[in-house]
Order: sequence, then C-alpha cells, then structure tokens
Amino acid sequence: MNGINVDIPTLGLVVGSAAVDSINPCAIGVLILMISVIMGQGHKVGKMLFLGGLYIFAIFLTYLLAGFGLLYFLAKIPLFITEYLSIGVGILIILFGFVEIKDYFWYGKGFSLGIPTVFLDRIHKMSKNITVPGVFLMGMFVAGVVLPCTGAPYLAIITILSLNFDFTAF
Repeated sequence: MNGINVDIPTLGLVVGSAAVDSINPCAIGVLILMISVIMGQGHKVGKMLFLGGLYIFAIFLTYLLAGFGLLYFLAKIPLFITEYLSIGVGILIILFGFVEIKDYFWYGKGFSLGIPTVFLDRIHKMSKNITVPGVFLMGMFVAGVVLPCTGAPYLAIITILSLNFDFTAF
C-alpha cells in the first residue's frame, strides 16, 4: 500500500495565506465602528489603542483556538478520510471564491458570504459596550461569525497542516 508523502507548507505559504485571510472587511468594519464609538465618547487615544489591540488579540485567540480544534479533529480521523476531506475542502474553497467574485460584481444579489443580518444588530449593540471584557467578547464573537465567510485560506492551510502536524508545523 502506497502512502502519500506530504510535507508541511513553507513558512512563506503560511504567512502569505495569513496575510490574505487577515484582510477581513467584516472584522475591520466592526473595529472602525468600535473606535468611532470610543473616540465619540471623548476617550483618549491610548484607550483607543489598548481596546483596539485587545479586540485584535481576541480575534487572533479565537482563530488560534479554532485552528487547534480543527487540527485535532483532522489529525484524529484516518488518512484516507482526510484525503477525501481535503478534496472536499478544496472544492468548497473554489466555490466560495466564485461567490466572492460574484459579490464583487453583484453584491446583494443571491447568496453571499457576508455576516448574516441576524448578527449585525447584536454586533452593533456589543460595540457600544466599551469595557475590557465587552471588547474581548465582541472580538471573539465577530471572529466566530466571520470565520465561515473569510476563513477559506485558513481552512486550506489547516487541512494541509493536519496531514503532517507536529511541533515543527506549529
């Protein structure tokens, strides 16, 4: 029985994918909304930088924990299932790419990968809660909501890493 020889991706590929995935208009929009509320309430620039950094850290931590969860799940299933799952993820990523291209030309028409309108009111209410726990929870909530719509590069790298994951891959 022949095995598949899979190497971990290069650091450049991982960093490049992270850079592509970090251009997240949903999370950036919420950050701008939160900063405008902070500045509109007359707070100092230092507080804005602290809370903005905390929001970004909460998004980072949520993505990191989601990635570890996906890696654990993918590492525990048999290799032959992982191969088919990788093909399925690749097809899903291509389909999501087509939806994003469609949204570029015809935004608001048909299916879209944006934040569901059900969550928009909740995000706006959470952005008014300018406390350290509130900002942290809002960052985690936003990351959880937008992960499905912008996480295709992240999912692709996680799937590749899961085939040969160890401390070096981390």
